[in-house]
Amino acid sequence: MNLSAKQAECLKMMKAESVVYLTNIDKDGFPSIRAMYNLKNPNEYPGLVAIHEAEENPFTVFMTTNTSSQKFSEIGQNSKASLYYCEPQKIYGVLLLRHFN
Repeated sequence: MNLSAKQAECLKMMKAESVVYLTNIDKDGFPSIRAMYNLKNPNEYPGLVAIHEAEENPFTVFMTTNTSSQKFSEIGQNSKASLYYCEPQKIYGVLLLRHFN
């Protein structure tokens, strides 16, 4: 896949940050946000590099949680969600919107 300069910059940030912020809609229709481990960060999760590199779409993101968690339940009820990677010092970020399957 040929990436534009902007896409490459976004992927660089996605790999550099320690956390990613997951936002979904709760049972009452309000946004629910939490910090999640950024499994795309190769320095923190070197064992997952091969999994990410094997993906055809470099913007594919893997996340884990317990199936009994509130976020799992909320996403099961309303699969609209977003991920936000940011460099707070620069007030700069990448927002990914996705309808979970």
